[in-house]
Amino acid sequence: MAKSLVERYEEILAQDPTSHLFVELANSLVEQGDNARAVAVCQQGVLHNQSSVAGRVMWGKALINLGRPAEAMEQFDRAVNHLGAAMEGRIMYVVSFRYRDLAAVMHEIADALTGERGDA
Repeated sequence: MAKSLVERYEEILAQDPTSHLFVELANSLVEQGDNARAVAVCQQGVLHNQSSVAGRVMWGKALINLGRPAEAMEQFDRAVNHLGAAMEGRIMYVVSFRYRDLAAVMHEIADALTGERGDA
């Protein structure tokens, strides 16, 4: 008999507990109504992938389904914090390049103006 998707995910995670595949396993468990097991999978998965936004969201979803909204909000808040930190890092990276570009353009303008004045 063919293995279920849940069984395949479990086998993969048994071989590599650090895999982000735990989110897919938890999602499958939530879809099957096995929210308590999904919570356990997310707890374990987040131990190895602490900044997993999807893992924390799935954990929160399973907690909501279990009637534990306060705990779910804690996971949602952590997901937002991780997302915010990741986005802030990316934004700073982009901004630093934009400032370098701007500095280069300003330098070129200054050189051009200086050259124009010197030619006059």
